[in-house]
Amino acid sequence: MRSARALVFAAMVALLATNPLSAETIEIGDLSREYLLHTPSGSGPWPLVVVFHGGNGPRHRIRRRMGWG
Repeated sequence: MRSARALVFAAMVALLATNPLSAETIEIGDLSREYLLHTPSGSGPWPLVVVFHGGNGPRHRIRRRMGWG
């Protein structure tokens, strides 16, 4: 199971390296939140991966920690 997770993670890192992220914004009421969107190229279907960062840290920190940029 651990090797399968490592393989999926490696594939995700490879996809992110070849396709840039776009910065997007969503507004809910008075709140405005930014997020990064990566849309893989090629035929799918692709899984949806959502990564939340906490502790009021910036998004670039979780990207570095995950190895995504």
